[in-house]
Amino acid sequence: MAQVKKLDVRDAILDSAFNLFVAKGYTKSTLSEISRQSSVTMSNIYNYFDSKLDILMAIYYPWFDAQLTQLFKDVGSQKSPRAKFIKLFTGLLQVIPEKDGGFANLWLEAISARRPDEPYSREMLFRLEERVSNLIREILPKGQGTQFTEQNLLSHLIFMAFDGFAINYHNAGSSKRAQAIAELLTDAIFSSEKILRESSLADDR
Repeated sequence: MAQVKKLDVRDAILDSAFNLFVAKGYTKSTLSEISRQSSVTMSNIYNYFDSKLDILMAIYYPWFDAQLTQLFKDVGSQKSPRAKFIKLFTGLLQVIPEKDGGFANLWLEAISARRPDEPYSREMLFRLEERVSNLIREILPKGQGTQFTEQNLLSHLIFMAFDGFAINYHNAGSSKRAQAIAELLTDAIFSSEKILRESSLADDR
């Protein structure tokens, strides 16, 4: 087996794992295959990662952060609060769940198959929920709609729905209702007379 330079070992493992996970799924990909494709010995893999799940976490966390950062930029390019919300919800319910061949579903596959002795933290979910709640606060008129961001309730709901849309894409392809649901959620947010009025004023500026 060809030796990989030490500084490149971690990246070689992650690149090979990403390609395998996308091609075969998480469960059917093995550490021995990752070892073979990355030209890194099994013993050396364990110097960098504790398990296959640990490898996936090292890929998925920065991957999702990058997707969310791009989505926030797309949201920021919209002119009206309504358009911003529709872009945000469509991104979280359709665009990201379908990105890279439905890569998000691999995370759900992995944690569903996780052994009790494999460490798992919900810290990433909490951090992502807070990022989305902060964006919602920025979009809404100042001081309005606090019921949607209190305890990250709306963003938590969206991420629970995100999981369902990721599974749906894996099983049935692109959702035909994601856009309509994004618009429905947006309408629900602006159903408050005061929020609707202040949003309309912002649209006119």
